Amino acid sequence: MRLLPLLSLLWAAPVFSQDIVALFAAVPDKYLERLTDATGKPLPAARRTAIADAAPERRAEVARAAGLRDVVIDRPGGYLRLASDTDGEGAVLEATYWKQKDGARLLALAISSWTMSTEATGSVHFLRFNGPRCEDVTAATLPDLRISRFYAKPGLAVTAAERAGLAWRWTLPRKGTTILIEAPAIQDEPGIPVGGKPDFAFEMRWQGNGFETARIPAPGKPTPARR
Repeated sequence: MRLLPLLSLLWAAPVFSQDIVALFAAVPDKYLERLTDATGKPLPAARRTAIADAAPERRAEVARAAGLRDVVIDRPGGYLRLASDTDGEGAVLEATYWKQKDGARLLALAISSWTMSTEATGSVHFLRFNGPRCEDVTAATLPDLRISRFYAKPGLAVTAAERAGLAWRWTLPRKGTTILIEAPAIQDEPGIPVGGKPDFAFEMRWQGNGFETARIPAPGKPTPARR
């Protein structure tokens, strides 16, 4: 899977209350295309708000009408998650935000596509909301995530995966402020030679106004002993 082209744009967005629901409602439709392509239904701002504002006992019903399920809306935690109501393959969207020093909100939006055997995050965007203004700052925020950086000894399989545009898996935080980015095990990818599991993952750690990226042992890998 490949990331969508990363653009740096500025536009007006009607965000009056900057909680996760209002921010998600203000996201331009084009950033949700991977999700709406999976559901086959549009997800305009009014429908997003209707899902969030529905009583808990009715939320699943309202979401299903939009082709969605598994809705999680954590207003205090600033986190939102929803999935396409599909079988066999589909998409999952996560969104969360951080408050910057000037009061602006930096919203992360990640959409992962899944099948019965694989899952990868094919669309990641960072949108900065400052009052009624919204700016796409994805290009300035994304770290260097070449697939080879996830492996201690990149071989032919890693090179093939990199050329094929193999995407990573992003996990946005519901608790805490750190983003986890993992590479998929290359043997799970059709058409690419077996390359084994990655040795490293990356964390994007919030520093109060932006992120610091750190390479860490991949989850499940032992941490080397310090001498």
